Amino acid sequence: MRKPFTTSAGCALVLASLLSPLLPRSGVAQSADWLDAVRQCWNDADQNTRISCFFTEGKLRGRLSGKECIVEAIKAARSQDQEGAIRWILACRCGDDRPDTKQALRDHRNEAVRYAVDTYGAFVP
Repeated sequence: MRKPFTTSAGCALVLASLLSPLLPRSGVAQSADWLDAVRQCWNDADQNTRISCFFTEGKLRGRLSGKECIVEAIKAARSQDQEGAIRWILACRCGDDRPDTKQALRDHRNEAVRYAVDTYGAFVP
């Protein structure tokens, strides 16, 4: 009769189960990415100078700063336009060289819009 955990496979399973809480999870990293993306937009007060970003995500961003995009997202959310709100948040990220950040925003669209409204809505008339 074999004793439990004496095989190398059994030891590997035990080790993996002990270490799994310490390993990074892609979902957690992705969550942090979309939160940081919204925060970075709010803190970006510089006017948009990228010609490729004047019209993006179906929005005429023009020279709006990232912060102004979040303001537009909040206004859209208040008028029950969730799709418009997430498009404004994505417009802020135009030119971002990390497509995974935009994908994280798309994956967490409702949470991203809610976070923007709940966190920064008091500053938007």
